[in-house]
Amino acid sequence: MGTWRQFNPVEIVAGSGEIENIARHVPAGKVLVVTSPGFTRRGMMTRLQELLDGPTVRYDRVDPNPDLDTLETAANSLRGSGITSVLALGGGSAIDTGKAFCSALASEQPDFLAGTLRRTDRQLPPACLPLIAIPTTAGTGAEVTPFATIWDRPHQLKRSLAGRQLFPRVAVLDPQLTLSLPPRETLYSGLDCLSHALESLWNRHRTPVSAALAVRSLSIAEHALPRVMKDPSDIAAREEMQNASTVAGLAISQNRTALAHSISYPLTSHFSVPHGLAVGFTLRAIIHQILNQHALDEVNDVERLLASIDRLLGTLNLGKEIRQFTSADQAIEKIGEMLTSERSNNFVLIPDPAMIRALIEQSFELSEDSIDQRG
Repeated sequence: MGTWRQFNPVEIVAGSGEIENIARHVPAGKVLVVTSPGFTRRGMMTRLQELLDGPTVRYDRVDPNPDLDTLETAANSLRGSGITSVLALGGGSAIDTGKAFCSALASEQPDFLAGTLRRTDRQLPPACLPLIAIPTTAGTGAEVTPFATIWDRPHQLKRSLAGRQLFPRVAVLDPQLTLSLPPRETLYSGLDCLSHALESLWNRHRTPVSAALAVRSLSIAEHALPRVMKDPSDIAAREEMQNASTVAGLAISQNRTALAHSISYPLTSHFSVPHGLAVGFTLRAIIHQILNQHALDEVNDVERLLASIDRLLGTLNLGKEIRQFTSADQAIEKIGEMLTSERSNNFVLIPDPAMIRALIEQSFELSEDSIDQRG
């Protein structure tokens, strides 16, 4: 692996019911609380404001795949209101929205996001506002990463904020908050977790630490994900998946993602494929390619883990599911540009058009009984 480094400054606080102690993790001052409309309807916004017992500003309009222009307008309206920290409650979209606000509100520029992401004539401020991240899904790992995905809908592009300033100050893991997640969203979150861990193993930038974290995440998820899909009320399995997600997030905070994520972004942008499904449906084909063409011998237990995750993914028939959104031919047409992306270049094998076409076609075809199961 040569020279490597590892850095992650996020304080992680985990435990069932830990949301009740949220006030001790939030700096004094006016707090911007960021969440989705559903949590407001269920009374969680009111409960948070009671627990914080201090001045708060509410932003509860988080949508899946946050839009650049929408966030810019919101940030401009919030700027100058005296906000000193941000608390983000929700899935990856809520936490990414929180990161966007932490950076935009620390800047004096009214067009900060557009200037940073479209024109690149702006940079992240030296220090962003403190962020307290409370994930309510078990998949994105955004609570421990320095990245935020922002969607530029007019240009049908996925853009990224990235920098050490975006690391949350505290991540609060309370598995009770994941109990309301519907089965499909639970699955898609789990697929995102698996993707982060797997892509940390077949990543050019993996380190001994990120590889160990990835193995640990997969070792938890291979047992916990089937349990939580069978019984969504299994709080122990929910807690294990939340831990697996955060551990995988710690890994990708170092090495970033790779080929499966590169393939996923055009699918989400052009066909509205949910992120977890978009990253998850190619994983089996990539696993088979890795097992057949590339060794990861320095990673302990990796062959057994890959075979186990292959079997787990085989029970889900994701190729059939993604056909509800798009066809293989349409997908192949839209992903050609991603071959030059940073994430595809993180993959241990150099991707080319023929490889990508084969991966996509195989991914659409794979199902539980259509391929030899590795054991």
